[in-house]
Amino acid sequence: MSHETRENYRTHVLLQLALFASLAEYEKELINERVRAGVIAAKSRGVKFGRQPPKPETVDTKVRLVRQLMGEGKTAEEAAEAVNWSRATLYRYLKEFGAEKGSIPEVTTRAARGRSSYAASKTTAARE
Repeated sequence: MSHETRENYRTHVLLQLALFASLAEYEKELINERVRAGVIAAKSRGVKFGRQPPKPETVDTKVRLVRQLMGEGKTAEEAAEAVNWSRATLYRYLKEFGAEKGSIPEVTTRAARGRSSYAASKTTAARE
């Protein structure tokens, strides 16, 4: 193959790749439009998307159990694990339902190996 033929061939290949890429992008946009239209139609029919919220009775029972466990001296992480929650979920529900006084122990923080002067060692109340 001569040099001119190789250059010509390379140019055609690049053109084909560019065409395929633009067609793929166009098809992707069509799919996205159809999905958006389907979601709008489903919502207009009353279909609900996402996870169902937990039952209030279940949450109330778990919050009472968490308060009891933390009052007995368990850590937030241990109490959350006992009711199959993350620690963040535990604190969110304690904030929502109100934590009983004394049920949340104080947390002691310490400086992070000299990297931050802001996190000086101090005792603070746990998150509310």
